[in-house]
Parts: sequence; structure tokens; C-alpha cells
Amino acid sequence: IKGAAEILASPKLDQEKRDEFTEILTKEVRQLNHVVSEFLDFAQPKGAKPQHCHVTHIIDSVLELTERQRESRDIQLIKYYDPGFPPVLFDAVQLKQIFANLISNAIQAMPEGGTMIIKCLVEDDILCSIEDSGEGIPERILGRIFDPFFTSRPKGTGLGLSIVQKILHNHD
Repeated sequence: IKGAAEILASPKLDQEKRDEFTEILTKEVRQLNHVVSEFLDFAQPKGAKPQHCHVTHIIDSVLELTERQRESRDIQLIKYYDPGFPPVLFDAVQLKQIFANLISNAIQAMPEGGTMIIKCLVEDDILCSIEDSGEGIPERILGRIFDPFFTSRPKGTGLGLSIVQKILHNHD
């Protein structure tokens, strides 16, 4: 960010290069904002405001936001929502964050395309699952996936699954 800003400050920079470095600066600020936001969410989770919410509506809103990503990676979506799936008592914003993290992970696990299966079932209890046809998590790192700041991705923060785990724990 600092380097791009210093280059942009040059009065000799032509418009094409100025546009290029403005785009780089914007992209890097967006990435930094994402990292800082995730860190703050992990370090100081917002107080939960549980209310009755429809899990399937929340999942659908996340799927709508990620539609372009799925299409660009040729990811097919299969959904099964049990018609008797009840509303749950949960903080809706935090529930959306859970599904955003899990769906994002599934998308990133399939860079060459594949299938994402989302199920919301009522069995002995309620169950939501997100399955992808990616390579899976290597067994050697499986025990660390919930560790804060542990990531196997070059641009990952290592906070997504930690945040999911923390939110679920805070909601019992």
C-alpha cells in the first residue's frame, strides 16, 4: 500500500500507470480491511442478539452474494432444505457470518469447479451441512484448522474457521 501510494504521488506518472496503481492500492486496502475486520471479530466478538431466524433464508442470502464467484469457477449448487426445518434462536448477523465463511471456504476449495451441496435437515436435532467436491483437508493439518491464524492458503488470514467455532461456542 505504501509503495503504491508513493508511486501515485509522483507528478511524472502517466494516466495509464496512475490507473494501474490506483487499482492496486484499492485492492490492497480492501484485503487489509478484510484482515483487520476478521481479526477484530475474532478478538472482540460482538454481543449476540439472539432472535428467531430462518437459517435457509440466511444461507440463500449468502448464496446470492457469492453467485458470481461460483459461476466464474463453474461450481454447481445443490440445495436440500427439509420443509419442516424450524426457525432457530441465534444472532442473525453472526449466523450469516458463519455461513459466509463456510461457503467461501467451499468455493475456494474448488478453483477448477465442482459441486457444492448444502443441506438443512431435521433428524434427532437440526443439522446444516455444506459439502464441496474439492480435494479436502490434508490429514496432517486437520487438527489445526480451528487454530487462530493457521491457514493453508497464501492469502488466507487463518481466522475464518476460528470465528465460526467461536460464534457457535458462544451460542451453545
